[in-house]
Amino acid sequence: LQLDAEGVYECSDTGLVFEVSQRVKITKFSTFLTESWKFAGPIFDVDCDPSILKSVQFPHSLCLA
Repeated sequence: LQLDAEGVYECSDTGLVFEVSQRVKITKFSTFLTESWKFAGPIFDVDCDPSILKSVQFPHSLCLA
């Protein structure tokens, strides 16, 4: 996910919302996990100076299991 400018962006796959002050690259790492590993949710690495990421907003969820 390449965010090219300042703003608020929502990931259509996860519902996560990223607020950034300038250009940033966000990489989802779940594709790198092997079949023997399971993850509880999306795993992200935000590749930027910490001052660029203003906030990450997590979507509400409901477990029906």
